[in-house]
Amino acid sequence: MKKNELVLFAPDGFRKLSEVDKKKICNGCGAKNGFPVPDTFYLLDVSMACHIHDYMYHVGLNLKDKKEADRVFKNNLFRIVEFESCCWLLKKIRLQRAKSYYYFVKEWGASAFWENKNKKNEKVVV
Repeated sequence: MKKNELVLFAPDGFRKLSEVDKKKICNGCGAKNGFPVPDTFYLLDVSMACHIHDYMYHVGLNLKDKKEADRVFKNNLFRIVEFESCCWLLKKIRLQRAKSYYYFVKEWGASAFWENKNKKNEKVVV
């Protein structure tokens, strides 16, 4: 690892994904069938943080896993902003946007996390 390289956290399983599987699992920022969310803010590409988050939601099994995925997402967003921002003002507004992306998944990402995790025989139609 070189000193001037951007380093993000990604679970081992994500790093081992084939490009085909990555495309099946990872769709970038925003839920796959939800409201579209840009993969960039203020000319900064944050799609890799979103892909890693998508993978962690895909393999996560419980609330602890969701919280870990959200924490890693926040950390990776902050790393991208810190590495890619050239001036304090740009860094400041990008960090604010990163916080809003994190808040959104923390507070509203449960339906995306739990999608396809319950077996059909575990559901009840009311």
